[in-house]
Order: sequence, then structure tokens, then C-alpha cells
Amino acid sequence: MLYDFGYGAILRVPKILFPDSAIPKDPNEALHFDRLSLVFEYPEMVQTTYPSLLDLVMQRDSGHYVPTPDRFAVLIPWLFYFHGEFGDTSVEYANKGPDWRPQRMFLDLEARVRYQAKLHHIPDAKVTLIDSRNEGLREVHAPVTDKAYHDRLVKKGEENGYDYDSIQTIYVERAVSPYELYMICQNPDVSASMECKAYVYMKSNHFQYRMIFPSEAVAHTDSLVRTINTMVDGWLQK
Repeated sequence: MLYDFGYGAILRVPKILFPDSAIPKDPNEALHFDRLSLVFEYPEMVQTTYPSLLDLVMQRDSGHYVPTPDRFAVLIPWLFYFHGEFGDTSVEYANKGPDWRPQRMFLDLEARVRYQAKLHHIPDAKVTLIDSRNEGLREVHAPVTDKAYHDRLVKKGEENGYDYDSIQTIYVERAVSPYELYMICQNPDVSASMECKAYVYMKSNHFQYRMIFPSEAVAHTDSLVRTINTMVDGWLQK
């Protein structure tokens, strides 16, 4: 079934994504919307439902949660066509859809760190990138620019039985990658959340999406993103 995002971006998507009432009778007639949502199970890439985060947290806290890091549900609340200028991550072109370009998100993080560092007179503070043990990813490490505030958060964590500095990890893609990625993964052992929230831009077709999946499956991120990119490339009408 044809799905027209505007700006000449048309995908031929599986009919199973829609109720029968929404499918045009003419196979050459397209639905016209600026975004598409998907829920599927990795690695089979078959349609499924996404579990309630509240249910997962309750299962974890009661000791009944069973991790499944190699087979899991993935939610894409919106997939949209980025119609800004390719390669331009300036603020002007960063928000050509419901989310900013992932690379712009990282640049914004760097800018905020520089501002805080200047405010607290730490001239050498900067964001560093370290290759992750997870394929295709780099970890983002931001320096502590307000030590007093950070120490209060660490103390609060200790009082409540968790390590504040391990609550979440931020990732971006490796230096040479077919996609841009900005992803925040919550530590399922200490955080109220148990999910990774990723923002992905596909260089091959200029589509972008937000993606949510279990933090325990972070090691599959690169494979998952590449699989989605290949799927969308296969749907693209040229």
C-alpha cells in the first residue's frame, strides 16, 4: 500500500499496518500523512504489541520480570521524512519534523556543557566520546560542571539505594556510520524506566524516526537500526 509523506517521499508499506477501513480500494491511491507508527518484534520484524512500561516496572519490582535481551518489542511512535537540507544540522534545519536531527541533539548537548562550564569557571570541561563495547556505538561522557549540585544528587542516590552516576547512558553512532543516532538508555536496575529512547536519521533515504525498546537489548542497537534502514529502503518508491 502506498504511503505519501509529502516532498516526493513515498513508501509502499505492508497493509497489515492498517485496519481494512483505512486501505484505499485503488492500489495506486496513496494515504497522505506526514508520519507513520510501527510496533514489531526483533529480530523477526513481525508486527506485535508494545508492553506497558508500568507493567514492566511492577514485574521488576516484584521480582517476576524475565529479561529477553535477544528478542524484544520495538516501538516507533513516528517515522517521518526529514525534508531539510541533507548534511545540514544547523538549528534552522534541525527541526523539520517532530524531532530534531540526532546530530543536532548532540551539538546542543555540547553547547549546554560549554555554557555550564563557563558559568562555573571550568574552562577545560568538554564532552568526550568513547567507543562502547556495544557494536556501532560511542558513549557520551559529559563532565561535572556543578560539583555541589552533583554531590547532592549522588548523596540522594546513596540514601535511596542507587548509584546516581549509573542511572543512564547516552550513546551516539560511530564516526563512520550509515545513520545518525542520539540515544538515552536508562539503567533497568536503578532507574524508574527500563527503556532506551533513540532518535535515528537514515542517511540513505533521509527518513528519521524515534525508537523505544528495552535497555537490556542495547547491544543489538546497531543491528536493529541497520535492519530498519534496510526495511525502509525496500519500501521506498523511486
